[in-house]
This record gives sequence, structure tokens and C-alpha cells, in this order.
Amino acid sequence: MHSEKNCTVCDTALTLNYCPNCGQELRRETITVRSLVLDFFQNLFSLAKSVFATIYRLIIIPKPVINNYSSGYRRYYPSPGKLVVYAITIAALQLAFVHPQLLGLSFDLEGVSGQFMFWIFFFPLLTFTSYLAFFRRRLPVVQHIIGMAYIASSFFILITVLNTFLLKFGIYLKVIPFGLFLICVFIWNARIYASRTLLSIFLYAIAQVFCFVFICALLLFSMHLIAPGSVDFG
Repeated sequence: MHSEKNCTVCDTALTLNYCPNCGQELRRETITVRSLVLDFFQNLFSLAKSVFATIYRLIIIPKPVINNYSSGYRRYYPSPGKLVVYAITIAALQLAFVHPQLLGLSFDLEGVSGQFMFWIFFFPLLTFTSYLAFFRRRLPVVQHIIGMAYIASSFFILITVLNTFLLKFGIYLKVIPFGLFLICVFIWNARIYASRTLLSIFLYAIAQVFCFVFICALLLFSMHLIAPGSVDFG
């Protein structure tokens, strides 16, 4: 039987290897360099496993995952913020070691890295597109933020990884990966908020395309007037 200790977070008495109050784990073995290295890789691959398992779940049935987080449940699925961080990390690795473009797009803004610029520019735009397309549903903006963070991050990761492999073999598809990214995001976003009929999903996906194109055209025109060449498609 384990000797009793108190949790260092909430001071609850511990009789097992985890705190029944806050969930903190207690490992009683002596820490060594080997155990430290093993712990690092276990957490690294555990994160990757949980993230890609969640992405798979989002592709198959996206609505339950998003509703689960929106309803206040935590820890079973990675948070939308964790998926965004994972997507930014993968984008940074591609920019540093493979190709200076993301999904066929180049970003040039002094003082802002490309992987951050992609999300700074497109994530609010995609969220606002979702809000406009499903305005009649009267959902709070935060619901669209959660849904878009999950969906956009998932497809950004998948398509970026696929595009990276193609680039390594010398296959450059220009802006096709970005177009595929948008199509997938709009269709899967429609799967969340539209009815389950294929016609409804198709119509709402098209509505999002029109909203996106209209808003993006206005923004790009404004950016061109303020800072010519700040965004380069090609």
C-alpha cells in the first residue's frame, strides 16, 4: 500500500497515484535522465495520437466533437486551441524546411511569420463567413469560432502534410491545396450547421463560397491599396 502524501496543487491527501480532487498524477519512482527522455517522447506521441484521432473523428462525424466542447466537456478531445497550435507548428516546420509557401500562398508582412499570418488573416475571415452564411440560425459568434477552429485546423494539418510530401517529390500544385482546403472547410462546416440532406449541405457550402469570395475581394483590394504586394497568390 502506498504511503500517504498530499497533492502539491490542491493539498488533498493521496492514497493512490492520482489526486481524486484535481486529477494530478503522482509518479513515485525516482526521476532519471532515462525516465525524463521517455516521458518527453511519450507525451509527444500521446499528443500526436490524440490530435490525429480527433481529426479523424471530426472528418467522420464533426458535430458531436464540436458540441461536446461547446457543452462544457473537456479533456476527452483536444481543445480547438490545441489543434490551432498544432497546425501552426506544422506550418512553421514546412516553411522552415520544405517550401516558403503555405498551401500555395505567400505572405509578406514585416515582423509577422508566415504561419501566424495565415491564421491572422484567414481564421477571422472564415469565422465571419460561417457567421454570415448561418445567420438565420442565430448562433453566438463563439460557436462559429469553436467550429471553425476545429474544422479549419484539421484540414489545414491534413492538406499541409499531404502537400509537403508532394513538394518533397518536386510536385508543386500552386494554389490547388488552398482551394481544396476551402472546399473541405465549407462542406464540413455545412455538415455541422445545415440539415443532414446532401442538398442542404451543398447549398450552404455554396453560400459560404459566395460570402468568402465577396469579403475576401474587399479585404484584398483594401490591402492592395494600403500595402501593394503584401499578399501574393502563385
